[in-house]
Amino acid sequence: MKISPKNFFKSKNVAIFLSILILVVHYYLRKYNYQDFKNVLGWDVLAYYLYLPFTFIYADPGISNQEIVRYIFETYQPSGTFYQAYPLPNGNWSPMYTIGFAIFYFPFFIIGHIWALLSDYPADGFSYPYQFSISNGVVLYVVAGIFILRKFLKEFFSEKITVLTLLGIVLGTTLFHESIADECGPHAMMFASFVYILYLNKKWHDLPKKKTAFLLGLIIGLAILARGSGIFIALIPLLWNVYDKKSIINKLNLLKTNWKHIIVGCVGLSLFPLIQMIYWKLITGEFIFNTYQVTPGFDWLDPHFMKVFFSYKKGWLLYTPMIAFVFLGFIFLKKKNKEIFWASFTFFAVNVYVISSWGTWWQGGSFGSRYFVESYAVLCLPLGYFIQEILKKKIIKWFFIPLFSFFIFLNLFQTW
Repeated sequence: MKISPKNFFKSKNVAIFLSILILVVHYYLRKYNYQDFKNVLGWDVLAYYLYLPFTFIYADPGISNQEIVRYIFETYQPSGTFYQAYPLPNGNWSPMYTIGFAIFYFPFFIIGHIWALLSDYPADGFSYPYQFSISNGVVLYVVAGIFILRKFLKEFFSEKITVLTLLGIVLGTTLFHESIADECGPHAMMFASFVYILYLNKKWHDLPKKKTAFLLGLIIGLAILARGSGIFIALIPLLWNVYDKKSIINKLNLLKTNWKHIIVGCVGLSLFPLIQMIYWKLITGEFIFNTYQVTPGFDWLDPHFMKVFFSYKKGWLLYTPMIAFVFLGFIFLKKKNKEIFWASFTFFAVNVYVISSWGTWWQGGSFGSRYFVESYAVLCLPLGYFIQEILKKKIIKWFFIPLFSFFIFLNLFQTW
């Protein structure tokens, strides 16, 4: 096919471009700026990852052999102290996070382990093959998310609007930074899972099938297990197509007609959490256990809205001004597609309130407000409707286009 500007700006080609850009920049950063994939599995990532090497390599899921821990820290220096787990009264140690992200890492852990076994690298869970495989592997979730997001957006928008929305979400927000520089952290992978949930949710509502219901439940269960705030994404299927009394009745009738699908979806939802419960029973003797015992808590009655949105420390609008278009986009979303407005807006409002109420609202070491990254999967809808409507305005669109471009430039400049 002849390459031309017109062909390049097809949504499929833009998705390919964005994917290649993320893969190349990520590889370059890890290879040359981060000491050739050194310490990919360090700091908080280690807390997500501990389940895999200690279960499948050392046959010690309770991390009771602290000699192995000392070997890992002396050899690979994943962090200053072993804060990623804490001791239990029975002699076992519990990782401070749940097993969700270990499930995300698992396919690439297996690839790294096979590589190590077939090479001169130690098959200890932390040598170069593991770091390289997991770091590059999890970026593929983001790549898949971009292509699925493109397919999802095409259900609502034209080629042009889909292209601009993809560019705005991927290059105009901190999703880009999380994908290239903190890929093993939670947010880029959560973004990909949220995109898939959105896609499956629409697919099921358009044409209910048990397979779709099962996959939808499965991914929601994984998202919740990976990060507790993932439960908010369940608001999307719950409130999809709900906007008035009649629509509520229609939604209840849909669920009643497809009650077997709901059961299948609940089975999918429970599978990954069941693995966690079995693990907890094995190392603690209890099926339910609180792993995240060190927490700053929530300021429910005094949320930090102004700081979250406008502070120099981590202000969402300050570091990601593209989100201003999202706020305005909710107005157009309600006017143009009320069927999905309340699902999207309720998710947005609950997410903002909980993040703003969190004791450490500044989110530790990060560029901008990383807690919001996964929500960009949902926020692409109001952004798309804003772009669609603003481009219909003959004069205003000529102010919007350079501003939109500047916001992308600003995000990339700040990322650099």
